[in-house]
Amino acid sequence: MKVLLLFVGNTKFDSRSQKYLAALQRLPVQISVCELSQTQSALPFLIKWPLFLFKSLIFRLFTNYSLIICLDVFSIPAIFLTKTKLVFDARELNDRVHAVQQSIIKAKLSAFLESAGFRKARLVTTVNDYLAESFKNRYQVDCSILLNLPFTLPLLSQKESREKLELPLNLFIWVFQGNLQKGRGVEAALEFIRKRPDDEGILFIGSDLGGYQAQVESENLPRVFFTGQVPAQDVLNFTVAGDAGLMLIETSSESYLNSLPNKFFEYVTAQLPVLTTPLPHVEKFMTKYNCGLAAEPGEIQSKADFIRNQHPAFREGCKKLLSELNGLDQIKLLSEKLEVLLK
Repeated sequence: MKVLLLFVGNTKFDSRSQKYLAALQRLPVQISVCELSQTQSALPFLIKWPLFLFKSLIFRLFTNYSLIICLDVFSIPAIFLTKTKLVFDARELNDRVHAVQQSIIKAKLSAFLESAGFRKARLVTTVNDYLAESFKNRYQVDCSILLNLPFTLPLLSQKESREKLELPLNLFIWVFQGNLQKGRGVEAALEFIRKRPDDEGILFIGSDLGGYQAQVESENLPRVFFTGQVPAQDVLNFTVAGDAGLMLIETSSESYLNSLPNKFFEYVTAQLPVLTTPLPHVEKFMTKYNCGLAAEPGEIQSKADFIRNQHPAFREGCKKLLSELNGLDQIKLLSEKLEVLLK
């Protein structure tokens, strides 16, 4: 049996894609991946999307697949006019994303494609209870929840990671994961570190799409470090270099407000307590496991001080969460659901 994964991006740098690949590798199937190269992924959307759709057409013309998996909403057109079973990973309310809401055309297109995906899919996965309920109300379709838990552990110690990244061993380092672009909280993170003590620094892990490294260099801002784009399988080994994680997400859309980001579980897996803006679905875990704090804008510095002062206790909270939630269990459940569809 043959399975095709479709992703308008590069699966190497996408943790959700890696989870699906890990689940499929447990099954006796041949896996094909239609994606964009790292260079193609950086192209403007109106160039890379048609390029992707053309590539997906070539894949489908020459191979008969038992299952097609769409890993984002913009890969949905690739399954039009086919009767092959579909799995759709609905990661967010696609018409409620901040960038999409800036354009009526993009919002309507996202809503149309999302609806088409739900109409055709035999299995839909999403990231938390809120999204599952929202999609149920929209489409009367039950979703399976695939938490963004990493399914591997860091292979390096903090000291080994810092030596590899050439980071000072004596700094308390805050980690900021994710692409560095407007609307992702990068400005807030830079403002945050400007106000922190001289024995603290910040490590940005992700593609600098907004020219922030040049800005930092022009300001001669000390103790700020950048890794550039990192493959999903290596993110934890970079993250473990830090002491605490930052999620200063701008809650500028319903999708962002109700997110449960990959980075939260990756911070916890690396045993980094988390400082976040108020995100209700993240706070549920932090309240239960005492693995971080949520802070309103005026509280960020004081909450950061508290995390640093109580760092061992918050690390114990991270360990408790990891003892009860296991990324490998998530992969196993997904694999079992895919196996049923392939029968």
